[in-house]
Amino acid sequence: MKVQNATGGENHIRKNVSLNKTIVLAMVVLYGILLVLLTCMDLFLIGSYQRNRRREEEELLNRYAEQLGDGMRETGTIMRGIYVNNNYFNKLGGALSELEEFNQVYELDYELRNRIEVEGMPHGYIIYYHSNEKIRYYVNQSLIETKDIRLLTELCRAQLDAGSGRWQWHFADIGGNRYGILVEKRDRAAMCMIYGLKQIESSLETDLANESGGSVFFADDGGVFGCTAEELYKNIQKEELKSYENHFQGSLAGNDIYARKINNTGLWICVAIPVTLWSFMNIPQLILLFLTVSSLFGMYLLYRYARKELILPLREMIGVMKRIQDGDWDAHPDRETRFEELQKVNTAMSVMVSEIKKQKLLFYEQTIEKQKAQMQYLQLQLKPHFYLNGLKTLQALVMRGDSERLQDLIINLSWHLRYLLQAEKELVPLAAEIEYVKNYARLQGSMTGRLLDLDWKVQEGMRGWLVPTLCIQTFVENSFKYAKVGSVERRLVIWITVNELETEDGCFLDICIRDNGAGYPAQVLEEINDEPAEDCVSVGINNLKRRCRLLYGDLVQYGFYNEPGAVSDLVLPWRKGMEGPENEHTDCG
Repeated sequence: MKVQNATGGENHIRKNVSLNKTIVLAMVVLYGILLVLLTCMDLFLIGSYQRNRRREEEELLNRYAEQLGDGMRETGTIMRGIYVNNNYFNKLGGALSELEEFNQVYELDYELRNRIEVEGMPHGYIIYYHSNEKIRYYVNQSLIETKDIRLLTELCRAQLDAGSGRWQWHFADIGGNRYGILVEKRDRAAMCMIYGLKQIESSLETDLANESGGSVFFADDGGVFGCTAEELYKNIQKEELKSYENHFQGSLAGNDIYARKINNTGLWICVAIPVTLWSFMNIPQLILLFLTVSSLFGMYLLYRYARKELILPLREMIGVMKRIQDGDWDAHPDRETRFEELQKVNTAMSVMVSEIKKQKLLFYEQTIEKQKAQMQYLQLQLKPHFYLNGLKTLQALVMRGDSERLQDLIINLSWHLRYLLQAEKELVPLAAEIEYVKNYARLQGSMTGRLLDLDWKVQEGMRGWLVPTLCIQTFVENSFKYAKVGSVERRLVIWITVNELETEDGCFLDICIRDNGAGYPAQVLEEINDEPAEDCVSVGINNLKRRCRLLYGDLVQYGFYNEPGAVSDLVLPWRKGMEGPENEHTDCG
């Protein structure tokens, strides 16, 4: 669409699209894709028999692996029972005569033969005695061939000489027959249990031949053994099997390899099943693959569109909101979008930010003016009685004609009034407040003739700390008003201490003023320890509390009590934006 602008040129207006309609359209498209995928899944179920076949092959391997593990575990249990509880074997480990050795070996051999004949476990055993120089053995000849006994005997003796780890299975391939050997030694005697893998191997190969064909082989820490085609499986080494906890599945040289580790042993039983073309890829799988690739490409295009028209504008909008949150009130979204709703949101955001900016500035100005007016009002409340007392004293000095004292009083009074009239200065350096209090004390001495001593103890480095005006003078004035020291010859002493406090909440300035008078009257003490009230006796102290509340909020703390003289304690926090203590205390910021 084209429109003419004020200069006669043409502006192109982008037609906005409803976000709701776009979402509905996207749902229809996605549902169509899902429908196609579901239809293809129905076709894919035709080929599910292939997955079932693989699952059956794995289950077959697992069944034989569990059978093998049960047999080896039972053999190990028998070995442990003999090693721990069998008296014949225990006695063979000691020093015996030949007759005693023969009797113990005979009884042990008789007991084990009966167990083999009744329970079928173990498949065979070899007893070493007389410091392992003599042997006695028996095997189940259907599982262990007699010709292998000699090599098995030598293998067990080698394991004894090598001092192999206790209760660890060792495996060997002797003439194409696979055996598991468990050897344990006790002093002068040793026992070797033999477990034949031949029966498990032949039974598993028979079941595989009935299903889809395949071969069986074993692997342990010594590598792969028992392969019908060694060159086919030479790459399956112990490092590869060790990277799996108890199960391995992979492909090698056109074969699917399944392996299962026998629990509590280092033995893996493995099967290799040839892979044909149709077991690797069939028509439903090809269709599913094609649809998957097509859907990925379609989803990519959909993503590009959504990213350009929806995601990027929303991201920019969020970025603008974050900039506004950080205080950049001039931020506004620049990207145009085809979605009508997003465009309206951008326009509304710009208007809203502009209005918030105006209202915030107005609020700040009103707040500042209100605080200034309240500060000025509270300060002015403190001034009238100084004017009256000063004028009365000046009148008395004029009537007496004491020009020297009159001149000093005028200078001190003018300096005093100049300090009071600093309405714009809510905070002043502590040093200025101290000088003001000293001048105030001189004024009071000149106007009343009362004996007065100020005892200052100010921590080094604190004089640059910014404090509210009249924060010390108010309490010194209060001491003049309420401190009763008895005889007129007795001096009024006011102790003023200023210290820095460092706490977990930051740095604070502790200002404590106490005198040697009679203390606060009960009514005044109750009033100043309560919240500031409008109609009160202690105007000065309550005004100071109001000003401190405006400056510091709830962080400022007060304390008023008698000990027996009046004690006034004011704790002021260091506030962000203040100059704070002098340079050596900048860590409080």
